[in-house]
Amino acid sequence: SQADLLLAKKELLQLMNLTTAASSFDIQRNVLDKERLRTELMQQKVALASAEVQLENLKNEWNHAKDLHAQELLSDSQYDLAEKTYTGAQAAVNERKNLIIDLGKTIQTIEQLITSSQEIEEAKLDIDRTTLQRSIAKLEQDWIIRAPTDGTVTAIQKRQGEMVGSSDSIITLTESKSDTVITYL
Repeated sequence: SQADLLLAKKELLQLMNLTTAASSFDIQRNVLDKERLRTELMQQKVALASAEVQLENLKNEWNHAKDLHAQELLSDSQYDLAEKTYTGAQAAVNERKNLIIDLGKTIQTIEQLITSSQEIEEAKLDIDRTTLQRSIAKLEQDWIIRAPTDGTVTAIQKRQGEMVGSSDSIITLTESKSDTVITYL
């Protein structure tokens, strides 16, 4: 019946919407992860700038300590401490630079994943849309009643929405055969 066809259409649309919603959730989660990583990347860049300023100050202190140590005005332990502080800060700056590079690569990977996911979702939607259209066309085709021969409808026994049994007559069809007789003189 028409109600069954509408129910089938509704169920197919709901199924398609559920699939799309789950995939959209995954894409949105990746977008949020990307934004969180971008924020972290900015924080790391700020921290790197601060660490580089500190490194420059420690380098100046270490160079000053080298001069004082060469003049024997600074003990070996104080010189070693200045050198270790400088090299430690240098290692921290290099580590932060590597972290920034890794964060950038991770963000690029997530962006590619988002793009790929969106392309896959568009392809799935195209497939789902085509499948849905074919299913609806099939359902509609199943509900079409075709006359066994050409003719003219001369009576309608049932109307839309009325119950029909398997042996009930719905319409009366009169065959349109030619009753013309051709004669020769």
